[in-house]
Amino acid sequence: MSAFFEELGTRPPGQRTAHESSAGIVAMRPFPEWEIAAARRFMDGKFWSQVIAARYAVSRLSPHGSITLFSRVASRKAMPRHTAIASVNGAVEAFARALAHEIRPRRVNVVGPELTATPTYDPLPDQDRAALFAARASHLPVGRVVRPGTSRRRSCT
Repeated sequence: MSAFFEELGTRPPGQRTAHESSAGIVAMRPFPEWEIAAARRFMDGKFWSQVIAARYAVSRLSPHGSITLFSRVASRKAMPRHTAIASVNGAVEAFARALAHEIRPRRVNVVGPELTATPTYDPLPDQDRAALFAARASHLPVGRVVRPGTSRRRSCT
């Protein structure tokens, strides 16, 4: 991670990006069926990877720079089989709020798109996944579930 941020520091502002994906790490199961080891891997992949990246980034930020972290709607809207995801996203958002106070005047942003069709949903049977996406699409501003790369803004300047 340190080498990544050393190389990142040579790029001009606005061209510095970092993102650690957590897609597909946790099986979406009802809470009573959770595999605790899978939930821990999900926490490591989505929460701790962003904390570690922020730790390396903060000492390299300009006084007007920002860190952008990634969450999702599950932390703010209850959805079936999203208890692990909601818990981890809530941790990301709480971390961002606390970090923002510590590193003022630099900023900490959290991007939390609506439902995104990532491999996180691969454990669901095809029919269930299609039904979930169809049901949510009608309530989304764009009228469809987005794919990775179409909704996220990646930045760490």
